[in-house]
Amino acid sequence: MSENALRRDKTEHLDGVTLFELALTVIIVAIHAYANTAPTLTPGALPVHDAVYIVRRVVMLGMPGFIFTAGMKYAMSRKKRAYFRYLGGRVKRVYLPYVVWCAVYYLYFCFFAAPRFAYDFSPEALGSYILRGNLVSHLYFVVIIMQFYILAPAVLKFAKLFRAAGDKLAGSSGRTLLRAAPTAALAVLAAAAQFLAIALSRRYPNAVMWDRVFPYYIFFWVLGTCAGLDIDRAVAFIRRRQLAVAAAAAVPAAAYAVLFIKGYYGHGWHRYIEELRVLAAAGEMFILLTVCLRVRFGRLSGVMNKLHGASFYVYLAHPLAIYAVTARALPDRFSARFTVVFAAALVPAAALACGYVVIKDKLKRKLNKGLR
Repeated sequence: MSENALRRDKTEHLDGVTLFELALTVIIVAIHAYANTAPTLTPGALPVHDAVYIVRRVVMLGMPGFIFTAGMKYAMSRKKRAYFRYLGGRVKRVYLPYVVWCAVYYLYFCFFAAPRFAYDFSPEALGSYILRGNLVSHLYFVVIIMQFYILAPAVLKFAKLFRAAGDKLAGSSGRTLLRAAPTAALAVLAAAAQFLAIALSRRYPNAVMWDRVFPYYIFFWVLGTCAGLDIDRAVAFIRRRQLAVAAAAAVPAAAYAVLFIKGYYGHGWHRYIEELRVLAAAGEMFILLTVCLRVRFGRLSGVMNKLHGASFYVYLAHPLAIYAVTARALPDRFSARFTVVFAAALVPAAALACGYVVIKDKLKRKLNKGLR
């Protein structure tokens, strides 16, 4: 494959990843809008509500999906970068906006959200919320992803070692299964580590904040790193066997849905449902990613990339819009109420975030031009 063809193919892969992350953002906003507008009902009281609630609980691929793509994009990059320079960039682009939004939410809760929220202002409390990521439910993602940024080079090195073992095992035969076996073994080890963390969280629920430590999500980062390291082969495999990949991915998702419905209606929760949820999320990710990889932006690439650049800020900001809207009178009908809150959370946040990205890019270009 020529250098130009390789570059073009990488761009096409990134189009699919970009669309995948945009879809994840919309799914997360929809889930949060639903959580703040749905009526409180007992299971079976309203079948339509039950169906929507079950879908919302089964389709839980937002957080795992973002961890997966972060690991994949890190592995896809061929740039040689100094470790601390890389971490500095992640702090600048991810952690500092998170700190700013923690402060925004805290000030809102302290001075503008009574009586729904009653917070007394305290710098120490704000510092604790920033470190723990527990001020607003969605912010813990940043606490998790920063841990993976710290560990990223080590995970990538392990993935390369396992990939090299696969290449050696396959030799000149070029057999895909032999080449993929060591990488698959690494993914199984990562899944086992995550399952161990889940088991420990059941045994010692108060030992640590389990959903804020990296072993609780290690499978998704390793999976993303392995996929990104061999992105061309991975995408080619998915495109050749789309139906088989989708069918295999649907099995754990369907099994989890059945067990969740059983538990939801009072027939007892399966002991290992959380472990199955991990596999279900991975399956849902692959199904959505398989669809997204078929898309080419073409002339829309500029617009889509701007939206993608704004998506992290939409993620950070959208609950504030939800709180502000739900503090006012809303339609009695659930569907109308959800639509109002979802649109209010997504559209203004996306517009403001895109405007911020455009202005920031223009200022950066002017600054770089002035430094030449």
